[in-house]
Amino acid sequence: MAKGSSIIRLRSYLKKKNFTIPNYQRGYKWAVKHNNEPSGVEKLMTDMISAHKEDKKDYFVQGITVYEKENETEVVIVDGQQRTTTFYFLLYVLDKNNNLFKEMELKYLVRAEAGKYISELKSGKACDSDEFQDVYYFKKAIEQIEHKVANIDKEKFLSYVLDNVKLLYIKIEAAQAVKTFSMMNGNKAKMLPVELIKAELLRNLPESSLRRRYAHEWDKWLYWWNREDVKDFFGVGTHEPMGLLIDYYYRSLPESSGERELTFDGFKSLIAGDNKANEIFKVLRQYQKSFEDIFNDPIIYNSLGMALVANDKYDKYDIISYFIDKKKDKESLKCYAKWRLADATHRQITKAEELKASEETKEYRASEVLNALDDNFVYGVDVYDKWAFWQLLRLNVEEYNKLNNNEGQKFDFSIWDDKSLEHILPKSKVYYKKDDGKYYRGDDDNKPMEPPQEKDMLDRADFNGIGSEHCIGNLLFLYKNENSSFGNEAFEDKKAKYFNLEKEFKSRNLLHTISVFAKSSWGVKEIQENKKAFLDRFRKDYGYGMEG
Repeated sequence: MAKGSSIIRLRSYLKKKNFTIPNYQRGYKWAVKHNNEPSGVEKLMTDMISAHKEDKKDYFVQGITVYEKENETEVVIVDGQQRTTTFYFLLYVLDKNNNLFKEMELKYLVRAEAGKYISELKSGKACDSDEFQDVYYFKKAIEQIEHKVANIDKEKFLSYVLDNVKLLYIKIEAAQAVKTFSMMNGNKAKMLPVELIKAELLRNLPESSLRRRYAHEWDKWLYWWNREDVKDFFGVGTHEPMGLLIDYYYRSLPESSGERELTFDGFKSLIAGDNKANEIFKVLRQYQKSFEDIFNDPIIYNSLGMALVANDKYDKYDIISYFIDKKKDKESLKCYAKWRLADATHRQITKAEELKASEETKEYRASEVLNALDDNFVYGVDVYDKWAFWQLLRLNVEEYNKLNNNEGQKFDFSIWDDKSLEHILPKSKVYYKKDDGKYYRGDDDNKPMEPPQEKDMLDRADFNGIGSEHCIGNLLFLYKNENSSFGNEAFEDKKAKYFNLEKEFKSRNLLHTISVFAKSSWGVKEIQENKKAFLDRFRKDYGYGMEG
């Protein structure tokens, strides 16, 4: 496969002048940091600076695979574009007047904005926009290099890098380029990387103008999926966030196609045939638009956010499919989310008419939740806690749906990883008498106490069997780190702290929570009234004809 290989100095490599990044290559990622670990750029710079200080004769970097064309005056990079691009930036930082930098051309065939930014570095007119992911990471790479060389002799370091850094230069036939790229990158992970899917799609498009247009569109999608708010909302994490789009496409294929498993061979078989790549791209575009439409509409966003809170690991794609199919029917989506938070399954909600007589219905699930939350002791019971969280979340989110003339405002679902149930009346302020004739505090069953003397202490017997300090009427949904700031303070003190506008308090954005804290006083009567209001609202929202 290889036409030949040799070990050359970096100076000799860069003197080849004309470098091309082909359309199947991935975006520039070496400036990306993961979990606060050094980026690829920082690791390379640290190693080269150490080698320079130790005056090492040779410093080897990983080999670069290319094919040469047009009488060997243009080098097309098959593997090594991250290193080549980084060395281009290194020349720019260390000596932008260096002849190597002035003469070196680095072309990004299908990333017009990236190519424009790189070429304009020479003129000092590179754009300031961070809209495009490659450009954003180009700037980060330059910043990281500048930081690393801030306190060293730049001229000596540049000379060392050019003459002492060496690499294995591997030349292959042009016809083997894409296959080689796929082999070198496709075996690194079990799932098909987004970059390989892009490469295969673009390679199979019939026209170069179509490849450029589609590549630009693809990069815009990738930039969108890498936004922190998008990653957080869809729960895709930091690795291959755009993979949700690709995986969703695979799962949407008919079962009869036999290609529902995301593998490289499976994807290639899908593309085989005239115009298949173009057809697949158009389907992906439709799905991408659906994801963006869902994310951008506050009502749909809030509905999906609630549904995903109540999903299990098996039905996330069923939920997403439902929202894509019904994205124009907001009432159905709001209703779907409501039932999910009553612990109804996707099948119970969408296939009610197909349920067997032995299967539970969504109404039955809601009645189970209602009975649980009607209990006098909700707090501290695992499944009751879960349902209390879900229903209090729903009440807060639905208040957001009423904003902006019922057009809605996006709710911040990041609270779900930082949530807490708060007792409005502190459980330590309640006492009760057990059969042993001794008194105990509501939060400690094991240590008897003297008959309470404190004025703000309540006797659980005052509830007369309707509620307690642990019932849903005395529980609120808050941010966990702010819950602890309340401690065992009395209601009046909590309320004063909650509404103190001079201090930032994220839980003040919880609209249903605000309505409860707005009460003028808080005791047995208010707890019982709040419990009744909560349960009445539940019955109204889920229907009085629920199965018992």
